[in-house]
Amino acid sequence: MEKNEEYLDLLNSFLPEGESLDLSLQQFITLDDDAGAQLDQQQLRSVANSLRSREVNVQRSSQIWLRKSVNEKTEHVAQLEKQIGLLEAEVVKLRAAENKLKTDVDNIRANADKVRIDADKIRTDADKFRTESSNTIQTLTSDLNVARKELKTIKEDSVYFSGMVGRSTIFRKPLSFVGLYVVYIGFIAVSKIAIPVFGLKSKLQRIAQKVKERILCAVEI
Repeated sequence: MEKNEEYLDLLNSFLPEGESLDLSLQQFITLDDDAGAQLDQQQLRSVANSLRSREVNVQRSSQIWLRKSVNEKTEHVAQLEKQIGLLEAEVVKLRAAENKLKTDVDNIRANADKVRIDADKIRTDADKFRTESSNTIQTLTSDLNVARKELKTIKEDSVYFSGMVGRSTIFRKPLSFVGLYVVYIGFIAVSKIAIPVFGLKSKLQRIAQKVKERILCAVEI
Protein backbone atom coordinates (compact mmCIF):
# COMPACT_ATOMS: atom_id res chain seq x y z
CA MET A 1 0.00 0.00 0.00
CA GLU A 2 2.85 2.34 0.80
CA LYS A 3 4.42 1.50 -2.55
CA ASN A 4 1.19 2.35 -4.33
CA GLU A 5 1.23 5.76 -2.69
CA GLU A 6 4.79 6.23 -3.92
CA TYR A 7 3.64 5.42 -7.44
CA LEU A 8 0.80 7.94 -7.08
CA ASP A 9 3.25 10.58 -5.94
CA LEU A 10 5.43 9.80 -8.94
CA LEU A 11 2.44 10.11 -11.25
CA ASN A 12 1.40 13.38 -9.65
CA SER A 13 4.86 14.79 -10.36
CA PHE A 14 4.08 14.62 -14.10
CA LEU A 15 0.81 16.54 -13.72
CA PRO A 16 0.47 20.39 -13.96
CA GLU A 17 0.73 22.28 -10.72
CA GLY A 18 -2.46 22.10 -8.69
CA GLU A 19 -3.65 18.77 -10.19
CA SER A 20 -3.28 15.26 -8.67
CA LEU A 21 -4.43 11.68 -9.09
CA ASP A 22 -6.15 9.55 -6.51
CA LEU A 23 -6.82 5.85 -6.11
CA SER A 24 -10.19 6.16 -7.89
CA LEU A 25 -8.54 6.47 -11.33
CA GLN A 26 -8.81 2.77 -12.08
CA GLN A 27 -8.56 3.36 -15.88
CA PHE A 28 -4.83 4.00 -15.46
CA ILE A 29 -3.81 1.63 -12.66
CA THR A 30 -5.16 -1.56 -11.11
CA LEU A 31 -4.20 -2.34 -7.55
CA ASP A 32 -4.74 -5.76 -6.10
CA ASP A 33 -3.53 -6.01 -2.56
CA ASP A 34 -4.28 -9.68 -2.28
CA ALA A 35 -2.33 -10.58 -5.42
CA GLY A 36 0.37 -8.06 -4.62
CA ALA A 37 0.21 -6.53 -8.08
CA GLN A 38 2.67 -3.79 -8.70
CA LEU A 39 3.24 -1.31 -11.49
CA ASP A 40 6.55 -1.53 -13.22
CA GLN A 41 8.56 1.29 -14.71
CA GLN A 42 7.25 0.76 -18.24
CA GLN A 43 3.63 1.04 -17.17
CA LEU A 44 4.43 4.22 -15.25
CA ARG A 45 6.00 5.71 -18.37
CA SER A 46 2.99 4.71 -20.43
CA VAL A 47 0.68 6.38 -17.95
CA ALA A 48 2.90 9.48 -17.79
CA ASN A 49 3.03 9.69 -21.60
CA SER A 50 -0.74 9.36 -21.77
CA LEU A 51 -1.18 12.12 -19.23
CA ARG A 52 1.34 14.30 -21.01
CA SER A 53 -0.38 13.70 -24.35
CA ARG A 54 -3.70 14.53 -22.77
CA GLU A 55 -2.25 17.71 -21.31
CA VAL A 56 -0.81 18.70 -24.71
CA ASN A 57 -4.17 18.06 -26.38
CA VAL A 58 -5.93 20.10 -23.74
CA GLN A 59 -3.45 22.95 -24.17
CA ARG A 60 -3.73 22.73 -27.95
CA SER A 61 -7.51 22.70 -27.78
CA SER A 62 -7.38 25.63 -25.39
CA GLN A 63 -5.05 27.55 -27.67
CA ILE A 64 -7.26 26.84 -30.68
CA TRP A 65 -10.33 27.96 -28.76
CA LEU A 66 -8.54 31.05 -27.50
CA ARG A 67 -7.22 31.85 -30.97
CA LYS A 68 -10.69 31.42 -32.47
CA SER A 69 -12.21 33.53 -29.71
CA VAL A 70 -9.57 36.22 -30.22
CA ASN A 71 -10.19 36.19 -33.97
CA GLU A 72 -13.93 36.49 -33.42
CA LYS A 73 -13.41 39.33 -30.96
CA THR A 74 -10.97 41.01 -33.33
CA GLU A 75 -13.45 40.73 -36.20
CA HIS A 76 -16.19 42.05 -33.96
CA VAL A 77 -13.97 44.95 -32.92
CA ALA A 78 -13.20 45.66 -36.60
CA GLN A 79 -16.92 45.70 -37.37
CA LEU A 80 -17.53 48.02 -34.42
CA GLU A 81 -14.71 50.31 -35.57
CA LYS A 82 -16.22 50.35 -39.07
CA GLN A 83 -19.64 51.21 -37.67
CA ILE A 84 -18.05 53.89 -35.47
CA GLY A 85 -16.34 55.33 -38.58
CA LEU A 86 -19.67 55.41 -40.43
CA LEU A 87 -21.36 57.04 -37.45
CA GLU A 88 -18.58 59.64 -37.20
CA ALA A 89 -18.99 60.39 -40.93
CA GLU A 90 -22.74 60.82 -40.40
CA VAL A 91 -22.04 63.10 -37.44
CA VAL A 92 -19.74 65.21 -39.64
CA LYS A 93 -22.45 65.42 -42.32
CA LEU A 94 -25.07 66.36 -39.75
CA ARG A 95 -22.81 69.05 -38.31
CA ALA A 96 -22.16 70.43 -41.80
CA ALA A 97 -25.91 70.42 -42.50
CA GLU A 98 -26.53 72.10 -39.15
CA ASN A 99 -23.96 74.81 -39.92
CA LYS A 100 -25.47 75.34 -43.37
CA LEU A 101 -28.92 75.58 -41.81
CA LYS A 102 -27.66 78.15 -39.31
CA THR A 103 -26.09 80.13 -42.17
CA ASP A 104 -29.34 79.98 -44.16
CA VAL A 105 -31.31 81.13 -41.11
CA ASP A 106 -28.89 84.02 -40.58
CA ASN A 107 -29.18 84.98 -44.26
CA ILE A 108 -32.97 84.80 -44.10
CA ARG A 109 -32.98 86.98 -41.00
CA ALA A 110 -30.63 89.47 -42.68
CA ASN A 111 -32.81 89.51 -45.81
CA ALA A 112 -35.91 89.91 -43.65
CA ASP A 113 -34.32 92.88 -41.90
CA LYS A 114 -33.35 94.37 -45.28
CA VAL A 115 -36.87 93.82 -46.63
CA ARG A 116 -38.28 95.41 -43.47
CA ILE A 117 -35.98 98.41 -43.90
CA ASP A 118 -36.91 98.69 -47.59
CA ALA A 119 -40.60 98.43 -46.70
CA ASP A 120 -40.22 101.20 -44.12
CA LYS A 121 -38.40 103.35 -46.69
CA ILE A 122 -41.09 102.68 -49.31
CA ARG A 123 -43.77 103.51 -46.75
CA THR A 124 -41.96 106.73 -45.85
CA ASP A 125 -41.54 107.64 -49.52
CA ALA A 126 -45.20 106.86 -50.15
CA ASP A 127 -46.26 109.11 -47.26
CA LYS A 128 -43.92 111.84 -48.54
CA PHE A 129 -45.28 111.45 -52.09
CA ARG A 130 -48.84 111.49 -50.78
CA THR A 131 -48.13 114.69 -48.86
CA GLU A 132 -46.40 116.29 -51.81
CA SER A 133 -49.20 115.20 -54.13
CA SER A 134 -51.79 116.64 -51.78
CA ASN A 135 -49.88 119.91 -51.58
CA THR A 136 -49.42 119.97 -55.36
CA ILE A 137 -53.11 119.27 -55.90
CA GLN A 138 -54.01 122.07 -53.49
CA THR A 139 -51.59 124.43 -55.25
CA LEU A 140 -52.91 123.47 -58.69
CA THR A 141 -56.48 123.84 -57.46
CA SER A 142 -55.65 127.27 -56.09
CA ASP A 143 -53.93 128.23 -59.34
CA LEU A 144 -56.89 126.88 -61.29
CA ASN A 145 -59.27 128.96 -59.21
CA VAL A 146 -57.08 132.03 -59.80
CA ALA A 147 -57.02 131.26 -63.53
CA ARG A 148 -60.80 130.87 -63.54
CA LYS A 149 -61.17 134.20 -61.79
CA GLU A 150 -58.73 135.79 -64.22
CA LEU A 151 -60.64 134.26 -67.15
CA LYS A 152 -63.86 135.59 -65.72
CA THR A 153 -62.27 139.03 -65.38
CA ILE A 154 -61.00 138.87 -68.97
CA LYS A 155 -64.47 137.92 -70.18
CA GLU A 156 -65.99 140.78 -68.21
CA ASP A 157 -63.38 143.17 -69.62
CA SER A 158 -64.09 141.89 -73.12
CA VAL A 159 -67.78 142.50 -72.64
CA TYR A 160 -67.05 145.93 -71.24
CA PHE A 161 -64.66 146.67 -74.10
CA SER A 162 -67.18 145.44 -76.69
CA GLY A 163 -69.79 147.76 -75.22
CA MET A 164 -67.44 150.70 -75.51
CA VAL A 165 -66.48 149.91 -79.10
CA GLY A 166 -70.11 149.55 -80.29
CA ARG A 167 -70.72 148.88 -83.92
CA SER A 168 -67.56 150.47 -85.29
CA THR A 169 -66.47 148.73 -88.48
CA ILE A 170 -62.84 148.40 -87.44
CA PHE A 171 -63.79 146.50 -84.25
CA ARG A 172 -66.15 143.92 -85.81
CA LYS A 173 -65.21 140.30 -85.24
CA PRO A 174 -62.61 139.20 -85.96
CA LEU A 175 -60.82 142.29 -84.68
CA SER A 176 -58.25 143.53 -87.13
CA PHE A 177 -54.67 144.36 -86.20
CA VAL A 178 -55.23 148.06 -87.04
CA GLY A 179 -58.36 148.26 -84.91
CA LEU A 180 -56.67 146.74 -81.91
CA TYR A 181 -53.73 149.09 -82.27
CA VAL A 182 -56.05 152.12 -82.45
CA VAL A 183 -57.91 150.94 -79.38
CA TYR A 184 -54.62 150.47 -77.54
CA ILE A 185 -53.46 154.00 -78.45
CA GLY A 186 -56.82 155.35 -77.42
CA PHE A 187 -56.62 153.67 -74.03
CA ILE A 188 -53.16 155.09 -73.50
CA ALA A 189 -54.40 158.57 -74.29
CA VAL A 190 -57.44 158.16 -72.06
CA SER A 191 -55.27 156.78 -69.23
CA LYS A 192 -53.00 159.85 -69.37
CA ILE A 193 -55.84 162.39 -69.52
CA ALA A 194 -59.24 161.18 -68.29
CA ILE A 195 -58.36 158.24 -66.02
CA PRO A 196 -56.65 160.19 -63.22
CA VAL A 197 -59.69 162.46 -63.05
CA PHE A 198 -62.37 159.74 -62.76
CA GLY A 199 -60.32 157.12 -60.76
CA LEU A 200 -60.52 154.39 -63.42
CA LYS A 201 -56.81 154.12 -64.05
CA SER A 202 -56.22 150.56 -62.73
CA LYS A 203 -59.14 148.96 -64.54
CA LEU A 204 -58.42 150.63 -67.88
CA GLN A 205 -54.75 149.76 -67.60
CA ARG A 206 -55.72 146.11 -67.18
CA ILE A 207 -57.96 146.35 -70.24
CA ALA A 208 -55.13 148.00 -72.16
CA GLN A 209 -52.80 145.15 -71.21
CA LYS A 210 -55.29 142.60 -72.54
CA VAL A 211 -55.59 144.57 -75.77
CA LYS A 212 -51.80 144.67 -76.07
CA GLU A 213 -51.67 140.87 -75.65
CA ARG A 214 -54.22 140.45 -78.42
CA ILE A 215 -52.14 142.73 -80.64
CA LEU A 216 -49.06 140.58 -80.02
CA CYS A 217 -51.02 137.42 -80.81
CA ALA A 218 -52.24 139.01 -84.04
CA VAL A 219 -48.69 139.96 -84.99
CA GLU A 220 -47.52 136.37 -84.39
CA ILE A 221 -50.31 135.04 -86.57
